[in-house]
Amino acid sequence: MKNIILHLEKCIWLLKECGYSDKAKWFETEISKLKSSNPTTIKNSLNDINSILTGMGSFSDLPLIPSESSSLNANQARELQWNLIDELGKKISTELEE
Repeated sequence: MKNIILHLEKCIWLLKECGYSDKAKWFETEISKLKSSNPTTIKNSLNDINSILTGMGSFSDLPLIPSESSSLNANQARELQWNLIDELGKKISTELEE
């Protein structure tokens, strides 16, 4: 679970770097749920996160363009976005199978 939370924190950072602070708050809420001791809450949160990774209106659909003050350029932001989607998808699938 620790790796999933670390990846979600990277998503939050990336979203904030690209001006999506409102969307970052959703990920922050999901991290709180994952830190819960309730297995049902954790499973529901993992399913919710997994469902917003890809598809129309999803995390993968966001046009991430970093602010001028960011250390990232648009290509780096997009590459990080896709890496996070891939890694989170794999880690969540593994976690849900256990």
